Amino acid sequence: MSEVVVVGCGIIGLYTTYCLINEAGVSPDKITVFAKYMPGDQSILYTSPWAGGNFSCITPNDSETLAFDKYTYTHLAEIQKKLGGPSCGLDNKPSTELWDNYPGDEKIASLKSYLKDFKVVPKSELPEGVEFGIKMTTWDFNCPFFLSNFKKYLEKIGVNFVRKELTHISQAYKARTKAVFNCTGIGAAILKGVEDTKVYPTRGQVVVVKAPHIQQNKMRWGADYATYIIPRPYSNNELVLGGFLQKDNWTADTFELETEDIIKRTTELLPEILDRPLEIIRVAAGLRPSRHGGVRIELEEVEDGKVLIHNYGASGYGYQAGFGSGIVGLYTAWCLVHYAKISPSNIQIIAEFLPGDQSINFTSPWAGGNFSCISPDDSDTLEYDKFTYTHLEELKRALGSNCGLEMKPSTEFWDEYPGDAKINSLKGYLKNFSVIKKSELPSGVAYGIKFTTWNFYCPFFLRNLRAYLEKLNVKFQRKKLTHISQAYLPHTSAVFNCTGNGAFSLSGVKDSNCYPTRGQVLVVKAPHIQENRMRWGLDYATYIIPRPHSDGQLILGGFLQKDNWTADTFDEESKDIIKRTTALLPKILDKPIEVLGVAAGLRPSRYGGARIEAQVIENKLIIHNYGAGGYGYQAGLGMAQRAVDLFDQNKAVLAKL
Repeated sequence: MSEVVVVGCGIIGLYTTYCLINEAGVSPDKITVFAKYMPGDQSILYTSPWAGGNFSCITPNDSETLAFDKYTYTHLAEIQKKLGGPSCGLDNKPSTELWDNYPGDEKIASLKSYLKDFKVVPKSELPEGVEFGIKMTTWDFNCPFFLSNFKKYLEKIGVNFVRKELTHISQAYKARTKAVFNCTGIGAAILKGVEDTKVYPTRGQVVVVKAPHIQQNKMRWGADYATYIIPRPYSNNELVLGGFLQKDNWTADTFELETEDIIKRTTELLPEILDRPLEIIRVAAGLRPSRHGGVRIELEEVEDGKVLIHNYGASGYGYQAGFGSGIVGLYTAWCLVHYAKISPSNIQIIAEFLPGDQSINFTSPWAGGNFSCISPDDSDTLEYDKFTYTHLEELKRALGSNCGLEMKPSTEFWDEYPGDAKINSLKGYLKNFSVIKKSELPSGVAYGIKFTTWNFYCPFFLRNLRAYLEKLNVKFQRKKLTHISQAYLPHTSAVFNCTGNGAFSLSGVKDSNCYPTRGQVLVVKAPHIQENRMRWGLDYATYIIPRPHSDGQLILGGFLQKDNWTADTFDEESKDIIKRTTALLPKILDKPIEVLGVAAGLRPSRYGGARIEAQVIENKLIIHNYGAGGYGYQAGLGMAQRAVDLFDQNKAVLAKL
């Protein structure tokens, strides 16, 4: 039984474990790390993987923090060596740091005493508005990769890691436990037995781009902002661009306006970023675990000689100091313009999230994105599928050939025969449709087909569809509605409710039949894979979907987890996805797998199927169009056309308003 327990497996928890072994002489097999999240997982409540990840000079200038910084900087070479050298995700690179206000003599004197290649930037070379600057050689982290390697090293020497969510700090103590180290970060605010009211999040947003030509750090610190450029070592040339310092902001969502602001500030700070076209890999938000009064490092006697040592609140310096504008809404706007002949200037789209944003509550960007045969086999849905498949060519012509929509070959397998109604419908319109011989089916598969399908690069396609509609003069407004009635403006004739999962909680709708079906996907780089392959079971889905116009991105999935609302991603699920997809299409492994991102999404599902229905409430017309589940891209255009038909059929009602 472990004598020492560390609670938390972020960078502070791993550093603490390392120091217990190397500084305090605790045997590794006497240490257990308890954590809800482990390296490889992703959650807004698990901050460490989201960090930009370098040793910078953002920390406070009190003497204790300055000492923590110095100790870390001067000991990282030792950790790097034990983990196998720079390829562990930790390496030295040059850095320039700029301050709008002089950071103080104490900080500068401390930094000067130990930073490699330290020198002050001459005032004549400082950008406008900058008062002081330094150059140095710093440490850069590839945070997710470094965390995984750090954990593997500690496991190899005997540390025990247990995935466990604690609701009270007392649950960390077992019979022989002598000491517990509380490294819970942001969790210290809610963990019973701790519940530190001084803990708060400082939200940041970053843009990860591919930029092999940038091998230097550059940072600028203002009173209420941070602009930073951090190359990630051993990441296939990823560059982290940031950011924000948003106090007491808990949102995990990302916003296109913030992304645009980050790109503007970072490219002004380091213009050579734009020497090559900007290739965005992902956008992410993270919550730095901050604390009023600074980091808490404190010993507390609990009972019977047991102690609790707190180590949290490091904020952004843990590594160095320890309505609907989803696809259904946009399809609906398209159909109003092209089929109902509504003037674009008379259409307004109101949405909390817009293309370019990311949120677990904005499902469309997370979709794998192809026309597949996963949808139900009722006659309505089969018609929606057919309409969408046969009309996407028209939409592509309007948006342009490089809009993120393209045809590719596909193979689909079912563990159970999907039924005559579905197969007869599909064979009537799918290009190059053929049934796979039974002798060619994988083990456990009952039926299979080949055809040519439509593939979407979902985030890119959404942005292009929005840009097309805006060019026609459709208006987009960012607004969060709390009641559907707020969508009605003085001259509104009808409201189309395309809120997806939002229909569950939106007042005036509150459809209790709505529920999420969670999926998790990996985005990998695999330009050699240009075909789709899918396998559908009763309670699982395995799919391989190439993204067009994405520089070789491939989606690997997935899961069908009913009534699961979590936005977190889990390493075990990622490993399971890789195992299943590479078994289904082994040639994925012809080249080393390069994981670009892991994401979870909530398909907006509904008991009874999609709701496409007209209502008149207080002499106002509302047309509901939501609940497409995981088939919004492939059935959504047909659903939108049905909704627009209902609008046309109810013109007589509108005339009486």
